[in-house]
Formats: sequence, C-alpha cells, structure tokens
Amino acid sequence: MKTTRQKIEIAKRFRAARIQHGISQQDLADELEIHRETISFIESSTRSIRAEELGLFAKELGVTVTWLVG
Repeated sequence: MKTTRQKIEIAKRFRAARIQHGISQQDLADELEIHRETISFIESSTRSIRAEELGLFAKELGVTVTWLVG
C-alpha cells in the first residue's frame, strides 16, 4: 500500500510527464481508451495507478515505470 506522500509524488510525475509530452487529459484518455476522469483522478491523487496500468501509462507518456513511481 502506498502512502499518501508516495501517491502525491506519483501523481505529480504523471501530470508532469503528460504536460511535457504535450498531450491533454482527454487525448491521453482517448489514446488509452479510458475515461478522462480517470486521468484527472490519478493526477489529483484521488486514484492510484494500478500495477497493470503502470507500463501502459509510462510507455504512452514516454517515461520509464521506475521514473514514474520515483
């Protein structure tokens, strides 16, 4: 189980990678075939990234899983 601090750090990295990649929440959601709200919840650390999603999100955002989880 991740601590709140860890969840916030992952959320910040996720958002930073998305912005640096130049992609909107909606475009990322469309590409991954998920709801935009899911992206929003992850970025606000309301929802954690599931283990099975890490690789997919990292690949789409152009980062490594290691970087994403800090």
